[in-house]
Amino acid sequence: MLRGKSFNRLCWLTLSLIWPCRAALAQSFPPGTTTVVPQLPSNDPADRLSANLVLLSQNPKNVSALIDAGRSAIAVGDYAAALSFLARAEELAPSNGRVKAAIGSALVMVENPSDALRLFTEASALGAPESEIAGDRGLAHDLLGDNRIAQRDYQTALRFRAD
Repeated sequence: MLRGKSFNRLCWLTLSLIWPCRAALAQSFPPGTTTVVPQLPSNDPADRLSANLVLLSQNPKNVSALIDAGRSAIAVGDYAAALSFLARAEELAPSNGRVKAAIGSALVMVENPSDALRLFTEASALGAPESEIAGDRGLAHDLLGDNRIAQRDYQTALRFRAD
């Protein structure tokens, strides 16, 4: 999805976020010891992002950690970082509906509703849960001026969570 200069900038941003955690983790555990997988905090997106950065320092190809890091970055308002994590996840798992849904969510936040709606459609077809799509899909419809469909999506989203 992201190619060229933008993709390279996002990759460097991701590396700049992950590299300090990797170095700290290496200093924390002597060679030959087993690393501990951090417990993911339940609600604070900044804490979840930090925990996922640790997971990614241990395994940069962890698609679940990339998705969760992307969603956490969206929640803290760092959309460039979110798109970077999610671009990497899409590269590793191009047929993952949760990845497509998360990229769609990030695109809505950077006011690209048309591409977001296309990705939400792909995500649904790939089996992504409606709970991960409905709210942001509603916002995408709102941004495009289709209030009727937006309200329907918001009602669907409210069935899954109260925010």
